[in-house]
Amino acid sequence: MVAKDCKGCRYLRSSILAGQSPECTAEFSNLLTRYSIEGKGKTVFNQGQPVTHIYFLCKGLAKLSALTEEGDEVVLDVLAPCSVIGTLPMEGGETHRYTAATVKAMTEVSSLKAEDLLMLLSSHPSLGVALAGQLSTRLDQAYRTIADMRLPVGERLLSVLARLTLLVDRQFQKMPTKVPLSCREVAQLAQTTPETLSRALQSLKKGNIRVEKGLWVLKKEMLEKYVEKNRKTDETAQRTARAQPGKTNWGKRAIIRG
Repeated sequence: MVAKDCKGCRYLRSSILAGQSPECTAEFSNLLTRYSIEGKGKTVFNQGQPVTHIYFLCKGLAKLSALTEEGDEVVLDVLAPCSVIGTLPMEGGETHRYTAATVKAMTEVSSLKAEDLLMLLSSHPSLGVALAGQLSTRLDQAYRTIADMRLPVGERLLSVLARLTLLVDRQFQKMPTKVPLSCREVAQLAQTTPETLSRALQSLKKGNIRVEKGLWVLKKEMLEKYVEKNRKTDETAQRTARAQPGKTNWGKRAIIRG
């Protein structure tokens, strides 16, 4: 059942509404269009489609992918609930730079019209700061992913598995954990070939990994170092989201620290 509003959302503290006034939260919530999507691999929007709304992931996971000029699909990222999905509709004429698709059997998404977004940002500047904070965190994650490309394949794979495991289990306590992507998609996210990934998985198995009806992480010890790196980024995002810039004197220059 699709949620009626944002106030009772279990992910509220990690969303752009964290720390916002009750009036801002209510206004934002009332302007959203909510809907559920059944089935894995269902499209939320397609690469190249005109941007008319900003999308938010409310429940489930979303995979972002893009097609190369040669027609090959590249997995760019996997997003958790309360993430902003898609290109921001700020100037008009934009198109989505990638495709967003569901990963879970049931996904809930909400959307906000471009004109409503601009109105909210004008009425509630703190919401714009929170939105910028979440996008800044995503940019930081992208930079770290690029930096990880210099790592050996085995370490690169562990870093990707840590990110995916945290998406499924934020507390990193439940083992075994099924990775929400196929081996082919994990290879794309790790920027390697399925063959190289297969060899890397073979070296990791030994009671740590199982490939049987999906990819399973059996022991958390091998991922702990990489999970800690991801947690630091998540904590920075939550601190930014909980900041209340509405109390800042906007006539002066504001310095925002993570």
